[in-house]
Amino acid sequence: MHRFLTGVVLTAAAVSPSTAWAADLIEAPDGTEYVQVVERGVVLELGGGVQYLDLSDLRWTFLTNNNGEIDRKQNNGDLSEYGGAASGSLYVPLSNSLTLALSGFYSQVENSKRTRCESTDDLFCTVQNIENIPDQMNAWELPGFTTHASRDVDYWGSSAELTFGSGRAARPPEEGGFLFRFSHWGAGFDVRGIDQDNRIKLHYDDDPDNDIKLSDALDTTYYGGYLSVTGEFDILSYFTSGGFGSNLRSFVTLRGGVYGTDTDYSGRFTMEDALNPLNTHLRLSDDDVAFIGGASFETRLAVGSRTSLSLRTDYEYFSSVPEMRYAAGDDVTRIDDDDMLAVRTQLRVNVGLGSSQLYEQPIR
Repeated sequence: MHRFLTGVVLTAAAVSPSTAWAADLIEAPDGTEYVQVVERGVVLELGGGVQYLDLSDLRWTFLTNNNGEIDRKQNNGDLSEYGGAASGSLYVPLSNSLTLALSGFYSQVENSKRTRCESTDDLFCTVQNIENIPDQMNAWELPGFTTHASRDVDYWGSSAELTFGSGRAARPPEEGGFLFRFSHWGAGFDVRGIDQDNRIKLHYDDDPDNDIKLSDALDTTYYGGYLSVTGEFDILSYFTSGGFGSNLRSFVTLRGGVYGTDTDYSGRFTMEDALNPLNTHLRLSDDDVAFIGGASFETRLAVGSRTSLSLRTDYEYFSSVPEMRYAAGDDVTRIDDDDMLAVRTQLRVNVGLGSSQLYEQPIR
């Protein structure tokens, strides 16, 4: 949670069109009055909701055949779960067409899984140390065992973005609204983190008082730049006149960027055997390059002259997220990668700071 509190002035979430804006009365050449929307003031946004993460499985134990070859690995712990999320953003207009957006978010997802393995005449349940130590037994075939895995993942981010646009275009009543229009584009610097804490405890049948444990941390930091483009759509007001739809504004943002990644792994294998106790520590690191792309959909409802509520969903795709390949047979423990999908949905409160209004009822 501390990463969110210290990073709230930077963002990993896509910048939504939340710059402060107020309504000015404009008279068209034909004498019709309508509302001109211009950007003003500073907006603070705070939100909370749910985070969905889909990460690679933990595959530690495996089955071997009569020739000592690996038949298949077991899934000791998966993670395709929902958790809590919180976010904060600050939007500071620098001019009518330039805004500085500073935001951050934090989310946590966790789960647990129980896996059973029983040896047969042809396949044998096997567990192996995370490091192949010379002149030492590193793998054990057991009659049967049960693993209990717990996973705790912190997903956080912060960024700073400059958005460029020509302001909010007027919507003359005689035009009957619009279906879609360009709002602004942006460029930003982004820092994100995926910190995984995994623990697996193995109970084997022939010696239930002794456990084999695997505890590891896999922490990855992403840093890079991205571009975004935002548009506004207004279906309700386009097909209706006045009413509830006039208080709603909906936006879609597309973004993508290239990131460098730093990954650190720290693992500990423990075998609580009175005759042959083992305690192995292993540290690995890896650097890579990843693409992160996403789309955000937001609908906001004005509930006062300086306040609105919004429902926002962010879809994010990572081309590379580290995963562990544990030692099995002659294969050593190493850091590999897979892609990942993340979805975050939040209810946000948007408040204009200062005395300037943000919202005014459209004149119909």
